[in-house]
Amino acid sequence: MLNFEDRPIIFFEDPRLLTRPPDFDFEKVTVKMDGGRNNMQFGDANPSPTQLADAMYKKMISVGGLGLSANQLGLPYRVFVMGNEGSRFNVFNPRVIGVSKEEIAMPEGCLSFPDLVLVIKRPKEVAAEYQDETGEKKLIQLSGLGARIFLHEYDHMEGIAFTQRVSKFKLEWELGKIRKRIARERKRQHSR
Repeated sequence: MLNFEDRPIIFFEDPRLLTRPPDFDFEKVTVKMDGGRNNMQFGDANPSPTQLADAMYKKMISVGGLGLSANQLGLPYRVFVMGNEGSRFNVFNPRVIGVSKEEIAMPEGCLSFPDLVLVIKRPKEVAAEYQDETGEKKLIQLSGLGARIFLHEYDHMEGIAFTQRVSKFKLEWELGKIRKRIARERKRQHSR
């Protein structure tokens, strides 16, 4: 059984987060885990797409996320999972077909950018196609929070970080607030 419990989520400075991973190849079913920079070692195991999605979903739930992309775990696949304990999508090789003109601005975070929350404008609705863990093609239309999560994870598939969706000024403003919070905490710890 594949387990990502001890597998860290890669952080913003890792170039794999800004690299568009290749499509997942269901014909080869090669989630090769060789211990190299882009892969993981699990002995002789070559996990199935279902095992990969299950392990990613379990990791996502354990860290309190609503979505998790394979490249956030350092894996070079166009795969993400999204949902919560009541609903779940395993998304392989997604393609956005269309988005609504109407956009909504909402606070958004990312597991690869701990403590950073940015107000991001995203389309209210998205239509997309993808393959499930069996390789079957699916069409999906999502709105609201579901659309936001899908588009956030899709950005990971395109090598785009959510920090690229705001102005440099907004990003520096929010990073400045985090730096101040860290400085206050360090000062508090040193005064004890």
